[in-house]
Amino acid sequence: MLENLLGTNERRIGILGGSFDPIHIGHLILAEAALEAFTLETVYFMPCADQPLKPGLAHADGDSRTQMILSAIEGNPAFAFLDIELARGGSSYTVDSLDEMRTRCPEYVVYFLIGADKVMELKQWKDIDRVASLCRFGVFPRPGVGSSRIDAEVHNLVLEYASSARRIEVSSSEIRHRVAEGQSIRYLVPDSVGMLIAERHLYGA
Repeated sequence: MLENLLGTNERRIGILGGSFDPIHIGHLILAEAALEAFTLETVYFMPCADQPLKPGLAHADGDSRTQMILSAIEGNPAFAFLDIELARGGSSYTVDSLDEMRTRCPEYVVYFLIGADKVMELKQWKDIDRVASLCRFGVFPRPGVGSSRIDAEVHNLVLEYASSARRIEVSSSEIRHRVAEGQSIRYLVPDSVGMLIAERHLYGA
């Protein structure tokens, strides 16, 4: 069936990285859209230990972020959790994670999922040429960032664009702020995530 859809024997998986501090409905909707846009078998949610470009950013500990992700993706067989950056600890470099995924899943083509606004930061990534040899970038549209602008500034990367992906205006920072202010986050996160935030007293809950 998959071979008929693709027209080849190529098998594809996606990686959605980030702090997931906390995971929210925007992450889940983007991942679901990626399955269709890039014909992926699985999307892996990969929380970072510490982002090199934003050190010390995480507000919740790794275990709490792990549990929130697991509760959010439960029940969707096409979603999976990837712990390699948390397990490795320290600064999380995508090149190291992709090298490990190449070892773990050599038969798959890897799509690293990213918003168009973040593509402009790729030239700051460690060993970006090596990264480019290990994955394709599945790019999601962002207001004011067109593909022509990206292509003019970013070279030697395989970029594929999700032409019609729904954008949800919600952010983890907004959710953290609402929690700290005692405001509702219902429908911004899955109910199970909201319960974990309350139970663990995360973000000033």
